Amino acid sequence: MRHVNLLPAEYAERGWLAAEAGGPETTKRILTLAGAATALVAVVLAGLYIHERSVVNDRKGTLSALEQQVAEAEAAAAKAQAEQASGQARLAAVQSITAQRMTWEKSLREFAQVLPANALVSSLQVQAPVAGAVGGASTTPTTGAAPAGFAISGVTSSQRAVALVLDRLALLPWLADVTLQSSSRSTGTGGAVQFSIGANTRSEGARP
Repeated sequence: MRHVNLLPAEYAERGWLAAEAGGPETTKRILTLAGAATALVAVVLAGLYIHERSVVNDRKGTLSALEQQVAEAEAAAAKAQAEQASGQARLAAVQSITAQRMTWEKSLREFAQVLPANALVSSLQVQAPVAGAVGGASTTPTTGAAPAGFAISGVTSSQRAVALVLDRLALLPWLADVTLQSSSRSTGTGGAVQFSIGANTRSEGARP
């Protein structure tokens, strides 16, 4: 069955144009969709902004925590260095005191033990080492000078006995550079040999 438009031609043309243009409802629909799209874009951008801001805040918090840890580590290192320096200063003070220390009772007992029975001591001079020498043997004189700190004079039976006295004195841990200063036979003492021996003294801290 064929449809026939009974409206006048001018109304029929208007209706066709109105239908083709879409009318006010189409325009309203387009505006609504555009507004919704704009709102959606705004929401997405806001979400991205909030997310990025949260990330930045988290990184700032992490950086602040790391900076605090670094500051604490530096403070601990500085404290450890100060304690180490203080310990080294105390050690140096103890070493300085030790370098000057001699237990006279022990040293003289050792001297009496090593001295040969046929050696008679007429004089004995001993000085404690002075702090500041290398290895603690601070009575060491300059090159070419006689030993200082220890001097002994005495009498024994022969030159061989004098050599024995030298060997025995060299065994003492608190003596170094034991040197014969003089040795001569005396006619007034029954042919006995008078001797003089010098050496450098060493502290207990410098003993081998």
